[in-house]
Amino acid sequence: MPAPLRYRVSKLDDLSKCVSNNSRDLRISVTNFLQNDILVGKRIAVIHDRFGTLFACTLNCHGSLVSVMDNGIDPDISLSDMLKQFAKFGFLIEYRPDSQLSGDQLTYLLSIANLNYDKIRIMNVYEYNKVGERVNTQYVVAFMSMCNPYWLNANYSCSMNEFKERLAHGSVANLTKNSQDNDYDWSWLDNNIANIQDILDSNARCLE
Repeated sequence: MPAPLRYRVSKLDDLSKCVSNNSRDLRISVTNFLQNDILVGKRIAVIHDRFGTLFACTLNCHGSLVSVMDNGIDPDISLSDMLKQFAKFGFLIEYRPDSQLSGDQLTYLLSIANLNYDKIRIMNVYEYNKVGERVNTQYVVAFMSMCNPYWLNANYSCSMNEFKERLAHGSVANLTKNSQDNDYDWSWLDNNIANIQDILDSNARCLE
């Protein structure tokens, strides 16, 4: 009996390339919503050619269609629970978003860790323009989780005032410009709050 197909992916968009061990009529669909004011986020679904959608979830969604949850409540399914649903339908997938990091990017993360920042994420920061419209901007940030417990909620968005306050306090570091200047890809952080030390430990050989 042949060994089952197993996959390791570093980007959620690559889930659609995985094949089920249970049936060739099953597939994973990944849809990105980019309607800025109405809906931004990602929908991931397991679909059967005959029975239709068997499992679906949305990740990191915001916009007028999405209710704002209380602080500390994460409305998204966890990645581990999502992978369990995939396994139920024969998709054996390991999600390793940090496997695509370059040596330079890992060295940069090491310097951030040495400054006592323990988490990294993409933060949605909002402010209101002169006509009262909400404007959202995404930043790549490292932060100290002890000082910013709400930031451990992947769906938490902060105001520009809070963002500037946390930067001035020193418990948050804005990595956006340096990342753009060095072409660092952080797209795998979409709806993912990563532990910096875990990333460094799993890529230790690249730092030797």
